Order: sequence, then C-alpha cells, then structure tokens
Amino acid sequence: MTQEACVLDRKAEAAPEAETEPWVAVVAPAVDVEDRQDAVHVTVDLPGVDEQALEISVENGVLTLAGKARIEAPAGAERVLGEFDAVVYKRALRLSDRLSAGGITAQLRHGVLRVAIPKREETKARKIAINVN
Repeated sequence: MTQEACVLDRKAEAAPEAETEPWVAVVAPAVDVEDRQDAVHVTVDLPGVDEQALEISVENGVLTLAGKARIEAPAGAERVLGEFDAVVYKRALRLSDRLSAGGITAQLRHGVLRVAIPKREETKARKIAINVN
C-alpha cells in the first residue's frame, strides 16, 4: 500500500450492534490496495455479506466499509446447533488528497468487494510534449 494511496488504515472499531448484541464479533476484513495509473483499487474480503447489509461511505477523506454477515436458518427450519455467529466487518481507510472521492465505484460479488477510487486529473502521470523551435 503506497503512502499516497491510503495514509491511515484504522482497523475494526466498535459497532453499534456489539452494544446490543454481545455475541456479535467486530472484525477488520482482509484488504488489498493496488495503485494503478488512473485509480486506486481496494479489494475487501466480506464473506456472508450481501449488498443490503453493506455500507460504504466517505466523510472527511475517510473511506469507511461496514457490513454485517448473519447466518440464519431457512424458513420452516429450527436451529438445533448454531456455531456460526453474526459478524460485523468494519474497516476505514484515509484517502490521500490525490484521490477523487466523488467518482468512487463499488462492486460486490461472491463476498468480495471491489472499490475503485479515481485519481484527480491533475495528479495523474502524463507525458509532456517538447516543442522544438
């Protein structure tokens, strides 16, 4: 992870669910950060989280990812033994000034979240033409 891409990485913090549901574990999910030419890409492992239980926000330059995974018995089934606990995933990444929070996109597929954070146009590498007189 380059310092320019994400300056601060705050791991799991207290989640509201943990106060009312003491059996809920708060976990900092595994994250990969790639610095590409036009954007920084963040890949996050969120097993058991669907799009309704996922929240992505940016505030004061901090990208926050939060999701909740809960394993429930199908309708009509009684849970006889339950070893899968509810899990709250939370991760916060501080974005550098060279990134544009306005153009962030996200895709969730099979428990893997992919977030693309575009670089500001003025900070992208570019080739300078040389004028010969």
